[in-house]
Amino acid sequence: MNGATPQLTQAAQPFENADIASTFLSDTPSLTNEMLLSDYMIAHAETRQDRILALDQAIDSLRYSYFGVFVDVEFEMKAHEIADRGQAVTGQALNQIYCGLYKRFNGVDAGVTSFDETACSGWVNRPGLYYDFYFYKYLTAVSAAAFFVDGLERGDTDTRRRYFELLKAGGSEDPHVLLKRAGFDADSSAAYQPMVRRLERLVARLEAVVAEPTGDAPRSNP
Repeated sequence: MNGATPQLTQAAQPFENADIASTFLSDTPSLTNEMLLSDYMIAHAETRQDRILALDQAIDSLRYSYFGVFVDVEFEMKAHEIADRGQAVTGQALNQIYCGLYKRFNGVDAGVTSFDETACSGWVNRPGLYYDFYFYKYLTAVSAAAFFVDGLERGDTDTRRRYFELLKAGGSEDPHVLLKRAGFDADSSAAYQPMVRRLERLVARLEAVVAEPTGDAPRSNP
């Protein structure tokens, strides 16, 4: 984990449980801090241009770290399905899979965006695909981060308490159990709604700022 988390874990856990080996738990605090910082930058932007920049960066971060990762998750699953069927896992087959997913998830099929054929080989430079279902774990971690940020920014003291208990938990239990104990139930579709609401809120805020007069308007919270 990042920042002060190793100190929290090492102070709370015996040596054998002080190490964090799970991506579910190692990435969640880092992503939580990123979202909190992002919202702080939006709220404290001094000019209209700064607000647009901060909001655009926040939205692009979610596009890459959450919605974009869905492509990699499904690509990895389909690649394994090819191998499970005993078929050859060729570059051509992987290109075809990635190309179809890219077009579907980026709205190419619906005519929302354009398409460059070079995107079909985008899987080649995705090292996370070789880290034992890393993107699946990362998707869970970023979803948990949005869940905790939602509660922390609302001033929910119970969420804050459970979040810090998670930071202290280390490897004392299965990561799925620790996340659920902290309030994030990865098996429930409701747990992923804070991420969806976050994106909707940021997009709505960006649209409102872009519609403002070019002169600087009063700041407002993200």
